[in-house]
Amino acid sequence: MSVGTWLTFATDANRFQEMTNLEISLATVNFNFLIPFWSSFIQSFGFVDASRPSLANVLSNGRSLALVVGGARESLDAHHGTCNILLEKRKGFVKLALQHGASIVPVLSFGENELYWQMENPPGSTLRNIQDKLLSLLKWATPIFNGIWF
Repeated sequence: MSVGTWLTFATDANRFQEMTNLEISLATVNFNFLIPFWSSFIQSFGFVDASRPSLANVLSNGRSLALVVGGARESLDAHHGTCNILLEKRKGFVKLALQHGASIVPVLSFGENELYWQMENPPGSTLRNIQDKLLSLLKWATPIFNGIWF
């Protein structure tokens, strides 16, 4: 989960929901709902499964969604000094919004990639091939990172 998304929409640290009066559900990969205790924890913050039927249900009930469009795949390209946004093959959320008459409001959280050091994993490398294989099997990414110490 991206830190900016979590702080902005789950904890409402910057009073976004208070200012907009929107009920916002955050979408995350289904794997998060399979982990005991973690599942209950994220559901208490309003997280929902990022599957198409789940997102359609949220929108049909008049709620808003926060969706990290690039998701797990994008997290594997999160390196210092970069801001790679994966949108090329991610158009389903636009179709879903149109079907439900929902507005799309792009939000970008600056500085996310500066919070952690991710091990170099250029496309085609052994590490990236393993990560891509795990992503296709498990449906969640395995970035190898550590925090920045000052």
